[in-house]
Amino acid sequence: MICAQPAVAQGGRIALSIDGDIWTMRADGSERTRLTTTPGEAASGQAAWSPDGKQIAFSRGNEANSIWVRDFATGSERRITAARGGVLDGDPNWSPDGGTLVFTRHRFGERRLSTALVAVDLATGRERTLARTSSRHTLVFYGAPAFSPDGTRLLYDLTKLDRTAHFAPVLNVLDLATGKSTRLATGGRDGQWSPDGQRIALTSIRDRNGEQCGSDECSWQGELYLANADGSGLIRLTENKGHDGQPTWVPDGSAIVFASTRNSPELGGSELYAIRPDGSCLTWMTNGAEESYAPDWQPGSGGLPDGLGCGAVPREPTGLKQPKGRGLWLGPIAPGNVLLSDVEGGFLSYDDCSRFEPAECGDSVDISTGSICRNPPLRYPPEARFSFEAFRGALLYREGRHASVYSGDLSTGVSEARADVLDALRPLPSADAVESLAAPRFPAKLLNRVKRARKLGNFRRVAHGLHISGVRARQLLAFAEAIEQFEPVKPASC
Repeated sequence: MICAQPAVAQGGRIALSIDGDIWTMRADGSERTRLTTTPGEAASGQAAWSPDGKQIAFSRGNEANSIWVRDFATGSERRITAARGGVLDGDPNWSPDGGTLVFTRHRFGERRLSTALVAVDLATGRERTLARTSSRHTLVFYGAPAFSPDGTRLLYDLTKLDRTAHFAPVLNVLDLATGKSTRLATGGRDGQWSPDGQRIALTSIRDRNGEQCGSDECSWQGELYLANADGSGLIRLTENKGHDGQPTWVPDGSAIVFASTRNSPELGGSELYAIRPDGSCLTWMTNGAEESYAPDWQPGSGGLPDGLGCGAVPREPTGLKQPKGRGLWLGPIAPGNVLLSDVEGGFLSYDDCSRFEPAECGDSVDISTGSICRNPPLRYPPEARFSFEAFRGALLYREGRHASVYSGDLSTGVSEARADVLDALRPLPSADAVESLAAPRFPAKLLNRVKRARKLGNFRRVAHGLHISGVRARQLLAFAEAIEQFEPVKPASC
């Protein structure tokens, strides 16, 4: 996740989100520290440093989100807004004097969604609504409010779902004295003022350079842009197939740190990068098995150090995962330089590129392991061309692009039956490749079925005698032939 660099580099401190909690690290990846340990299904994120660098505001919750403030030195936390069902408070940002937090509030009613920009006085707890809108027919929400360095203006984006089911953001600026809003960039979001207030770093979807879709809605991939404070002079800083977002300025204005899926645009693993305001020296800052996103630079902690290097400087992946229990896996890094990024029970997902260039990474691979008693061969009829074969001492079943490996009393499904993937399979907890796998065992009921099929002979007699389809009969006979070399086959303890 974070690559440790030589101690001489260090540099300023960054707060970021990793796996539902807030962490900090130095710009070179050193001093990586977990700040929050969020209980249950809740998550903590969207960290924002106070102007003096002593406190962090953040959002915490699950179905109801609140704004919290944490003292960086002592670790003490206090809740700023109350958690209420159907209300999500997020995206906190500090006023320059540190006395006010502005944040977004989304309220989900039975028939209406409302969204607002809210400011809270930290001394009194008094809240003031700066802007509000609602809708009964489509999704609409405010995002990423950010005070200008002089505290007179507020950047924010307003996003609506358009007629093509794509999210369409607009970057605006609110004059806090008059309450007047001005549109700065259609397709813009995540705006952040430069330290001198003269420029704005933002994400723009104007290029429509790829998209990510869920079940009902889609989002265009964004690129990083730089604009003047009035929205003019838009300059593109990045160009790739991933999404570049959540920019934050280095305090001296020398660079912009942002989150990007550039090295894994199809897989979606986010890492942190830095780039200079002229678009030069793209710097890889994190690389690992879990996503790193939502960065914010601590004021007064230093700048971007020399020696990090630009471009494809190697970053050894860290935060590598080690699953527990029994089963087969590919090690912490699968063939194709893809990291194990998700472990849940017997399910393993390799879907995070560990290289700077996406072309150096292969396709994602999913592996699922279960008991041979619950997941025996022949459980389902084939839907594609299939075969059984002996494989490194185990039994391999191929069907289309997928495969199942039967070893010991376990059944392991593999989403990509490529030769390099299958050859890399090894028993947990071994991190090193092995030559052979344990011989398979099968349920006694299945072995008895094999005996009956062999007595019946050809597939027509098997189909008629066992009351199964011709396809199932061919599948059973192929299995019976394949396990001959394992005989006598030991039955599994089911």
